[in-house]
Amino acid sequence: MARLLYIVPRFHTNLFFATRALHEAGHHVTVCAADDAWNEDYSFVTPLVLGREPSWSDVRATLDDVRPDLTFIRSSHNLSIRMGWILRLRRRRAYMYSLAPVTRRAGTGRKIQTFLRGMPQRRVSPVPGLSATSPAASGAHFLPFPAEPYDQADLSFRRDDDPITRILCVGKLRQPRKNQHMLIDALAPSADKVHLTLVGSDEGAVSGADADHLARLRDAADRHDWITLKSNVDFGDMAGLYAAHHLCVLPAFKEPLGVAPLEAMAYGCIPAISIEAGSAGYIDHGHNGLRLDVRRNNLRDVLDPVLADHGFRSSLSRASRNYAETELTGKRYVERVERLLTG
Repeated sequence: MARLLYIVPRFHTNLFFATRALHEAGHHVTVCAADDAWNEDYSFVTPLVLGREPSWSDVRATLDDVRPDLTFIRSSHNLSIRMGWILRLRRRRAYMYSLAPVTRRAGTGRKIQTFLRGMPQRRVSPVPGLSATSPAASGAHFLPFPAEPYDQADLSFRRDDDPITRILCVGKLRQPRKNQHMLIDALAPSADKVHLTLVGSDEGAVSGADADHLARLRDAADRHDWITLKSNVDFGDMAGLYAAHHLCVLPAFKEPLGVAPLEAMAYGCIPAISIEAGSAGYIDHGHNGLRLDVRRNNLRDVLDPVLADHGFRSSLSRASRNYAETELTGKRYVERVERLLTG
């Protein structure tokens, strides 16, 4: 079995499913992080938090101990730079983790910058790009995270014939670019047919944080009984939320990935994703989910058929869950990683 190393800013929730799958397949997994956060799940792997500016000696000692066969390096301050340089000098197999679509080709300037920062030229990305027919760039490999149930959540309390369409929106509650307010406006004319649950962190230490945006969302939830706001939900409790909702909508601007709608697919919760999100590339519009052109503000046009036709809603639900159970399983993730080990 292989020894795998992840260099990350912190142990993000999507890494939980990846490391669980590798652990259960018998691989040895180590995660080195620059920081940690309150909502991380260490059931299978506890990260080594080395900080943003670890010493060269600490980095060397860590690599001496881990002895990785394959390393994935995400940009993580000087932690990634120092790890990358030592791995390069030791000729260890490594891939840069990038949120640039696998179809994007790097120019000469970008390649030089990547080299000088100690990062590998080869890369993996969970972002496929919007066109299913565009080939991957040289040295780029598509590596989507698994999207499996956190546990065996009971799906029986979400009825396909429920007259109310239950909609979930997951995103940081202080970031206006998540566009929860646009979703509220789009759903307001159908308030008698929907229930919207807004979920996300209300922490202020995020880029573009706006306390007024959070205040407006809280005010909307206070004034309308068809809106519920839940802040700082534990990672393990997300399974029940995905299972209880029919749609998971991500209407954000400039979203590099957006994993919540993909995680929702494992529960048959239909993803509806802005085309400005990297995860929109997973969606075959009208088959396993919905794509939203948020700049054109067409949320209502796209969502209305799902609200009006429960048969269509059921069809999308089955297809989204089938996609997760074929393309986004832990087994498929392990197979893709193992190909990188020998490729």
